[in-house]
Amino acid sequence: MGLGALRLFGHTSGELVLDAFEKEVASGQNKPAAFAKTEQALEDLAKSDRRYRNFLFGFLEVVGVGYATLATLALARPSPGDQKLQPSGAAILYGASAFMMAFGFAIRYVELPTERLLKLYRSDPDLQVHLGVVPTPSGGMVGLSGKF
Repeated sequence: MGLGALRLFGHTSGELVLDAFEKEVASGQNKPAAFAKTEQALEDLAKSDRRYRNFLFGFLEVVGVGYATLATLALARPSPGDQKLQPSGAAILYGASAFMMAFGFAIRYVELPTERLLKLYRSDPDLQVHLGVVPTPSGGMVGLSGKF
């Protein structure tokens, strides 16, 4: 509950990146650098989101295998006092196992908000990057320019 309240009243990493971007653009200094820094910060956030999603996948798979193992052991070996697990109880455990494992696989294919934002940013038709070659007395120079 405390973490939920902290997330409700605190700023998320994405909001902090947005605030930093707005301050840098408002200062009017180097706007292309502000875009580059923001894109790198979003890339870092997306990488963090991917790590979190992969952790959740592994955790849910381990929990699912644990439930299935528990149900199998309980069916195969009755506990002391001859109280064998009923098939309905085993079905609940196997169902929970299947749900956890399916949810683990499903979460690997869900794009988190930062990843969607980067995808939209990169597919923006107004973002035009041009590569150019300029001859110089000592050879040539390659340039990269863009319009934001």
